[in-house]
Amino acid sequence: MRQERLERQIELGIMPADTQLAERMWFLPDPVVLAPATRAILGKKMELYAGMMENLDFHVGRLIGPPQENRRVREHDLRRVSAQRAEGTDLSK
Repeated sequence: MRQERLERQIELGIMPADTQLAERMWFLPDPVVLAPATRAILGKKMELYAGMMENLDFHVGRLIGPPQENRRVREHDLRRVSAQRAEGTDLSK
């Protein structure tokens, strides 16, 4: 699936033609080999994460939406929000 997505992105011109997939992180299981129950749980987690990101996008849009009012406050809030992003590292080590 990752390769198919990359090929589609290259076809659409989103990614350069010489782009290579990064190696899968060792702690991320390949979904093809997971049991159906585990896949369902991970699917729910992805849905939750997507909902959180949609909510974040909405509220960041509200922060930066009004033209030039309280610009200093908005910049501070945006820095604070961006500092609380998800981290893609293995925390089990």
